[in-house]
Amino acid sequence: MTINATNEADYAIGLFGIVAGGQIKDLTLTNVTINVPTSEMAGGIVGMLCEGGTVGNCTIGTADSDSSQVAAARGNGGIVGRMTKSGTISNCTNYASISGTGANIGGIVGAAYYTAEDGEMSIIGCHNYGTVTGTAGAVGGIAGLSSAKVSNCTNAAPIQGNGADVAGIVAEQQNYGSVIGCMNTADITNNNADAYGTGGIVGWVRYNGAAASYPKKAVIEIMNNINSGSIDGGNDGGGIVGTVYNSAVVSGNENWAESISSSTFAGGIIGNLQFTEIPVGDNIPERQVHAVNNISTTTLDQIEAPSKSLYAYDNLSGSDENVVVSNNGTSWLAESDDVKYASLQLALNSAQNGDTVQILPGTHSEAITMPLTNITVQGPEDHTAILTGGISFAGGSASGLNMTIEDLVFDGKGISLTAWTQTTDLDQVGALVFRDNEFRNITGDNIYAIHINNGDSPISGLTITQNQFSGAQDSTKNGGVYATVCGTATITNNIFANMGFNGITLSGSNGIKTVVISDNKFDQWATHGTGERDGRAMRLSNLSDATTLDITKNSFICDTMQEEIIKVTELGAEQDIDLSYCYWNGLNPDEIIGEGQGKILLVRDDTTEEGTNENTQLGPYYTAPTMRPEDLNTYVPSSSGGGGGSSSYSVSVDKNIENGSVTVSPKSASSGRTVTITVKADEGYELDELTVTDKNGDEIELTDKGDGKYTFKMPRSKVTIEASFVEIDHQDTCPAAGFR
Repeated sequence: MTINATNEADYAIGLFGIVAGGQIKDLTLTNVTINVPTSEMAGGIVGMLCEGGTVGNCTIGTADSDSSQVAAARGNGGIVGRMTKSGTISNCTNYASISGTGANIGGIVGAAYYTAEDGEMSIIGCHNYGTVTGTAGAVGGIAGLSSAKVSNCTNAAPIQGNGADVAGIVAEQQNYGSVIGCMNTADITNNNADAYGTGGIVGWVRYNGAAASYPKKAVIEIMNNINSGSIDGGNDGGGIVGTVYNSAVVSGNENWAESISSSTFAGGIIGNLQFTEIPVGDNIPERQVHAVNNISTTTLDQIEAPSKSLYAYDNLSGSDENVVVSNNGTSWLAESDDVKYASLQLALNSAQNGDTVQILPGTHSEAITMPLTNITVQGPEDHTAILTGGISFAGGSASGLNMTIEDLVFDGKGISLTAWTQTTDLDQVGALVFRDNEFRNITGDNIYAIHINNGDSPISGLTITQNQFSGAQDSTKNGGVYATVCGTATITNNIFANMGFNGITLSGSNGIKTVVISDNKFDQWATHGTGERDGRAMRLSNLSDATTLDITKNSFICDTMQEEIIKVTELGAEQDIDLSYCYWNGLNPDEIIGEGQGKILLVRDDTTEEGTNENTQLGPYYTAPTMRPEDLNTYVPSSSGGGGGSSSYSVSVDKNIENGSVTVSPKSASSGRTVTITVKADEGYELDELTVTDKNGDEIELTDKGDGKYTFKMPRSKVTIEASFVEIDHQDTCPAAGFR
């Protein structure tokens, strides 16, 4: 197709001149030449699109040796010249070179502008592979001028302009609309050093106050876009947006540009933030600019401008409270509900009840505070997320919460909770769960890896399981767990190694009911300093008469002890403690080895802490009826976790499954972990039944995640997965009887 003449500038030029309310789809044009130097409305498919018209799945040119081009004065694009008030351009591709001597030049549409109260303009899933060049401004890879909602579009061709607004996706986003989920991979050049707005995604976000032509107004959103092209030239350059005037939300974007340069202002995300005077009556939203939660890898050395910033150069110098530039970074640190975050704290603060915040791999120095929300904070299963800033808990009333922290590595600083006012029922379980974490070298005097000292509001429903605590063998007087608890406390399957002080320090209250400390391994404690060293494997106190205390199947290994292995004080006179099936590393715990060494010290209400061996009750450590005193020194923890660490159980898939396949990840897991099942039926078959059963034959609840994926929580036993597939019944789709 060749068009090389037009009568007037405002004649609509294209395969279709004007499409008002109609639908154009599924067209491919090759070897297109449109050269109309005086036209201000030219497109390869449609010159003017309006009144809700649509253009879908259309292509101009080809990827291989096609010389298609669309050249005009202004208002020209590869697919559509202009779109006004309402309409949609979707799934279109341009390979033609686009050029203009004036403004509003775009790879897909020259201008999508003016708005209507009862309509929207949309540009969805379009792609540009043709160079776009303008000798003036408003030159964009997808659109030159836009008030449309632009989403999921890409540009892969160099963009070059010589005036205000040059960008990879939209040169100028005006008054209304959004640019969301788009990508630019090409270099952007503005040859005019005095021109505003050169950006990887959007050149200029601004409002012109033309109320009659733009009855709609809204804060423009520039979100979840990616730019990897370099930015060169203009007055202000940004990896995502060149210039923002007055109102915009810029969030969730990624900039990977190797370089950004401009004559005056530059930033990794936004080159220049400015407010203009708003004349009375102009149709402009309230001033607010939020550049929050973006990432940029372009370093300050790679940004060249007299005034520059790693993320956003605030030309207002922070003088206006409506400008917020915060929580930006160089990489994504966390993810929740498919939203990525450059700040761990922002991820936690944004989480809703029931959400899981996933900490991404890497070493994170940010000190974070857990909000009072029912959330799970989770690292990768391979423990590649390392926190060096620690976690504390927000103060306030915590009623009915269930919070989990799992699969994280804490290095240097651990978990601290000191400010809750807990109003939960004492029977609540799972209020706080710390599972499968590593705590390394928690430093400071009397510092515990998990420190829950909540004063008059002890914690109900505390679970600490499958964690590893390791301290430095130096002067650090660190410990594993310190907690004030009521209700239920469960500390199982943990390893406490090289503790500077106590492995566990637990204090109860009048409401405490059950304490279970079992299947843990204590390997060296009281390691701090030289000379006399104080510290025990466990120090328990203030346990009411109603408390059931289970301290079974633990392993105690310590080369040198100057205090008790276990010290329990303020016990009820008749209170029973189960210390059976523990491994003492060859030491008879009721043998006094010097003052206070190597024994279990149980102080009843009617004795003093300094009581003699006669009034220190030792019997309970072999209370299990099948246990004899001499057995205590022969019990060795099993490799499956009896002495601490994580117990892993196998996930087996029935080998006799026919007409489909079932795979699992992981193939073994510890209790409470999520296992994913992937089901794939053979051609002509579909899944009929899928079951997961534990070692007792009890069925485990499955969650259907869609796309053939199911998940379940691993029980404390091995599981077996069985599935059956049936042939798809085509009866409902077959032709009626009599078909020949």
